[in-house]
Formats: sequence, C-alpha cells, structure tokens
Amino acid sequence: MKATRDSSALSKGICGVWPNLLRGLTWVIGNGKSVRFWLDSWVENERPLIKKATAAVSDVHFLRKVAEYVDEDGQWLWQDFVHVLPANTCLKIAAINPPNRAAQRDVVVWGRSPNGCFTTKSAYELIEESCWTELNKNWMALWK
Repeated sequence: MKATRDSSALSKGICGVWPNLLRGLTWVIGNGKSVRFWLDSWVENERPLIKKATAAVSDVHFLRKVAEYVDEDGQWLWQDFVHVLPANTCLKIAAINPPNRAAQRDVVVWGRSPNGCFTTKSAYELIEESCWTELNKNWMALWK
C-alpha cells in the first residue's frame, strides 16, 4: 500500500502504519490451499515459520501451501518440517487440525484479538509494541 501526493491525510496515515498492521493478521486454516506454509502467519503467536527455521528450507518446499504438508490420511507430514523447526513451534502445529480438503477456504483474521475481529485498541498496541526496543524495557514496564 502506497500513498500518492494527492492522497488524503487519513490515507497517508494508514499507509504509514500498514507494514505494522500486516503483522497483526493471521490465517485460520480451512482447506490449506491458500496459505503458504513457510511464508504466511498461520501458527498462533508465531511469525512466519521461515523466520523460525533452524536450518535452510529447500527451494522445493519454500513456496508450498499448508495443504501440501498433509498426507492422504489427513495427517501432518512431520518428516518434511520437524527437523528445521524448534520443538515448541512443532507443538503449536500439532495443536492445529491439519487442513481438510472438504473444509471451507482459509480465512485471514486479526490475530491480536480473541475473536479475530479488528479493534483500534489492539492495532494501537501492536504499533506501540514495535516502538519499544530492548534498551527501554524499564520504560515499557513503567508504561504498563
């Protein structure tokens, strides 16, 4: 999203925070055909899995969809990813029902609220979160 010279102040403001807001979006897996396993956020409270990888992900796997990591019986193909992800991330994946071919399409939701609905409060908190650094943890504690 990019503002033009003729854009309204509101549009320019939204464009300015858009990269931060994108971090608040997450996917809910349905049939798994829309979500990229390594590049999209779909595991609860996790960044895209490529950022969690402890080893290189092969080019063959890099763009695969979540549905491609499930076998014919509807079970996760653990051998395709367990060796490159931390154990705690694998536990989170285990808690997610594997994609189902008969399920509805995958949907994107606001991952910063329990019900998946966007709120300006949660968006503000997300944007504020990105402003804090390791150097000012004391200020963050004071802010709370």
